[in-house]
Amino acid sequence: MAGAGPSLTPQQDGTRDAQRIFEAYGRFVASPQPETESQRFQARIRRLNTRVNLLNERTYEAVETCRPYFEARGAPPPPHQTHEKIPAMLLAFTAAASREPGALKALYDQWEEHFDHYRNWCIFHEILFDALVSSDDEALEEARAYGVKTGQRKEYMAIASVDEYVKLYGELHTWKEVKG
Repeated sequence: MAGAGPSLTPQQDGTRDAQRIFEAYGRFVASPQPETESQRFQARIRRLNTRVNLLNERTYEAVETCRPYFEARGAPPPPHQTHEKIPAMLLAFTAAASREPGALKALYDQWEEHFDHYRNWCIFHEILFDALVSSDDEALEEARAYGVKTGQRKEYMAIASVDEYVKLYGELHTWKEVKG
């Protein structure tokens, strides 16, 4: 036939078919595979664990920032990791994932809500403390607005100085947690 390409030998034809099959298999492997409920929750837990680690790093940095202010007033600074049970909880969730995905979902949803509260708590204290240290009234109002929006303790809304912050923080958090 005029214009047709050279005919393939049986070996070449077989190679071409093998190549097509290989390419089709590659597309199949690359396409998203359906996950089991257990695998989905394990993936969510891994992502949450990453978020927790980043938040703990941020908390550590915030504590180191405020440490001199607490020590100058003879008060221990906040603990670096307020929620030391976090890693144990995550391990328990991961272990439960393959056995009881339904129960895991309930636990995870409860924990994620707790995590969001913890994150908001950390952000609130960080911006409040920064505003107090810099004596920035506008930043202080923004911190208070964030505190109201995220449901933080009302006692913090009236604070006007670092001294008041250190005293109140000690009364409400650090000393009880460290001693208890």
